[in-house]
Amino acid sequence: MSIFKPNIEKIKRNKDVNKLVKILNHKDNSIRIEAAIALGDIKDKRAVEPLIDALNDKDKDIIKTAIDALGKIGDERAVGYLLGKTKWHIENIKSKSEEAIAKIGKPAVEILIHALKGENRDIRSEAAKILGMIGEPAIEPLIGALKDKNEDVSFEASKAFWNIKDKRAVETLIRSIKVNKLNPKVRERAVLALGNIKDSRALEPLIDALNDEDKMVCGRVIEALGKIGDKKIVGSLIKFLDDKDEYIRYEVVKTLGNLKDEKALEPLIKALNDKSSKVREMAVSALGDINGKRATEVLSMTLKDKDSRIRVKAAEGLGKRGDSKAVDYILRQIFEIPIEGVLEYMQDSLLKLIPVTSLTNEIVEWIIKAPTYDIKYRYIHDPGYLTYEESKNAVRCLCNLNNPITSNILHLIAEMKDIRITLDGGCGRSESEKVSFDDQRFFATTELKKRGNPSYIPEAYLEINDNLE
Repeated sequence: MSIFKPNIEKIKRNKDVNKLVKILNHKDNSIRIEAAIALGDIKDKRAVEPLIDALNDKDKDIIKTAIDALGKIGDERAVGYLLGKTKWHIENIKSKSEEAIAKIGKPAVEILIHALKGENRDIRSEAAKILGMIGEPAIEPLIGALKDKNEDVSFEASKAFWNIKDKRAVETLIRSIKVNKLNPKVRERAVLALGNIKDSRALEPLIDALNDEDKMVCGRVIEALGKIGDKKIVGSLIKFLDDKDEYIRYEVVKTLGNLKDEKALEPLIKALNDKSSKVREMAVSALGDINGKRATEVLSMTLKDKDSRIRVKAAEGLGKRGDSKAVDYILRQIFEIPIEGVLEYMQDSLLKLIPVTSLTNEIVEWIIKAPTYDIKYRYIHDPGYLTYEESKNAVRCLCNLNNPITSNILHLIAEMKDIRITLDGGCGRSESEKVSFDDQRFFATTELKKRGNPSYIPEAYLEINDNLE
């Protein structure tokens, strides 16, 4: 091979496949990569065998380029070799191989269906995944694979339908739920596929499957029924709120919330007393999605729950209704518990609830975060980090924005408590340092006096836009 760099672009324009194939053996890897790319662009099937040989190259970039090129050419001879590369978890060779086979499309289907029936579990799984990626041309063969007596084959086929979502598979998937009594994994995948397809024909068979002896299958059935979204399932689901399995109760509560049916209101209120904090938290979220005075009253009472996560969920639910109690609660939490994790979580909730401008929200963040940043990160030379002085400046900025919302926030600042920040003292030791908000409290109190000591008005958060005067 010549040491001079060949003109790949010129060779490509002339569609000289033989010359490009020879260049695949060039000493310079970058030139070989260019040649492989050119062969993929030309899409001449004479390049298939040489590119398959390039899949065994020592250079990973050559392998990836050859994979892409074979996908573009679209010849079924490459499918088996590319399928072998899906076992590689190096860089993105696995995903590139999957995508290349999916590009080959219909010519690859028969080979992949054959792979579904092989002994290698990983190859079976990959074949099912890629058939799902191919979509339409693979549907009829996959329906046949769903009926296969080998449960491993039917399992992998049901996984493919999870992605395809084609209604032609509904009857066969329903059959899979009823027939495969010995393999809960097959039933589980079939249920998930039915949930994604969202066909009403699956409703009654899925309701029957609520009594499946496998709890994971039962939970997936509840999830699938929620996706189909027919409110007549509410009665069938409610009785499972007393199930011994936390996972089942959680899925029921989640689905009832998604259905947004008032018939589920009292059962969801009952679920607020569940022994599982996860179930209680989901029950509060579900109540937030159901309209009505009763749900609003319950959410208001839940603002006093001993679990902070449940209180936040209750505030979010009230916020969806435009309830000023939610905003009042979240702002009070921000100022009463000024620590980074809580602050960020609460602020995210706050932005969803009230028409406060981003500037005002940023000011609130600076007031609280700046002093803690100043102590924790004072030795980090970062020009963007916040300082204690910026916290005071943020309060001064609020003082210049005279409206009911900023008056409320100044009230909260005036009541802020000093906090202690835990620091890493090195060698496994920890130290703490006090953060005082004396200046911030002073500025807020002084400004409130100038404004004539206005009352704290929670309703202001929702009745007025934050116009920056």
